[in-house]
Amino acid sequence: MTLHSPLLSKGVTGCALVLGFMLGASVEASAITVRQPLINDKIDETQLVTLPGNVRPEANASHDRGPVADSMPLNHLQLVLGRDQFGHLRLGQVVYSRDALG
Repeated sequence: MTLHSPLLSKGVTGCALVLGFMLGASVEASAITVRQPLINDKIDETQLVTLPGNVRPEANASHDRGPVADSMPLNHLQLVLGRDQFGHLRLGQVVYSRDALG
């Protein structure tokens, strides 16, 4: 025995919409968190470290053309920063929850 009531159908749809909005709001609220700064002190230019695997092979002395003007635009420069593990996990949770909603 199945019920095909338009009123029941609207009620179920309404509940699903309200639940969806509530889940979306909780995801958005959890995505907005206060992050602790990862840089806590002044940067000491004498303590710089080159990270292995982060320099393109063509960036070497044979291709160096010397200094350029400070005003030279770097239109294709991309700085890619990694997230800390907690930030990466949080991002995964937000993406997963958004995919699950819709």
